[in-house]
Amino acid sequence: MKTTRTILMAVAAILAMAAVSCTKDEDKGDGGETTVYTLELKNAEDADIVLENDETDPFVVELNTNLNKDQLSVTEKEGKDWCAVSIDDDCNVSLIPGQNTSTTEDLTATFTVSATGVDGVSPIEFNVTLKHAVYTVSIVSDDILYDETYQMYSYTGNGEAENLSLTVITNAPTWYSSVMSWSEEEWCFVTPSNGPSGTEVTISLSPNTEGMMRNATISFTYAENGYDGVTVNIMQDAASGGASEITISNEDGPIETGYQINAGAAYSNLNFTIECDGGINTAFVKPGSTEKDPTFDGTNDWIFAGRNYYDESQFTITIMDNETGQERSVDLIITSTDEDTELFRFKISQAGE
Repeated sequence: MKTTRTILMAVAAILAMAAVSCTKDEDKGDGGETTVYTLELKNAEDADIVLENDETDPFVVELNTNLNKDQLSVTEKEGKDWCAVSIDDDCNVSLIPGQNTSTTEDLTATFTVSATGVDGVSPIEFNVTLKHAVYTVSIVSDDILYDETYQMYSYTGNGEAENLSLTVITNAPTWYSSVMSWSEEEWCFVTPSNGPSGTEVTISLSPNTEGMMRNATISFTYAENGYDGVTVNIMQDAASGGASEITISNEDGPIETGYQINAGAAYSNLNFTIECDGGINTAFVKPGSTEKDPTFDGTNDWIFAGRNYYDESQFTITIMDNETGQERSVDLIITSTDEDTELFRFKISQAGE
């Protein structure tokens, strides 16, 4: 009885081996069953794989197939080689992502898995996207301070030649700089104009002999001719010193000092044209006096004023929403930068809600 069972088990094993062999061979016309081969992604979500830039570990795209390793192949549709693929011993796709460090665009690849030497099996495809690095740029400087109001770094020079220092920090391969100025002559220079993270930069200002304040905007970005990064605004007084004369105009023409502004409770933005022969300062003072209003501490201010960073011929007064329910007022005075001389005064009142 034991011997008979052993013989039966051996026969069963031989038949099983024959069945396995059949699933890997096509029908050869000898009356055997034709093998139906399958080839598909085990997980449908693997059709579109999106990786973050720091996801560089190898991973497996599982296949649902009865083909063996030698009957499978995987290729990139357009010959892209930023990641490596192969068929592993488990008849799945092994994928090793690359790194995206040289471009600000996403990397994409489409892979085709095909049956080799077997007819009637449709190939399948899956896509892999590697997100670009999230680049940032910042600067460190003892000479140039950050302006919370305009959310940029700013510096005002006295009109003399001078050099400002800063260090550019970025996770991009290279940072770039550009200078925009509305002056007729070049006067603001960045050296070097590009480089790797940690580069020490000098901003050189030529003497201002133009007779009025001038402005330049410097951009530090992670892409050449790009926009995302850090903006540094440089304003330079005339070399002769502060202004001694000033003319302020609205759309109707020049206005006189003591100009009254009666604003509603809602946000408002008022634009004026300004002409002067030197540098100016602005200050919010108690109505009718030259005593600075202590409520303007840079955190709870409800009015902001100054020359436009992008066009120094424009002077803007921005009044925020009044949610206090009470009327409020303040005087805005414009003075010379090199002496305590009042050149112009705005008298501003804002209604409560």
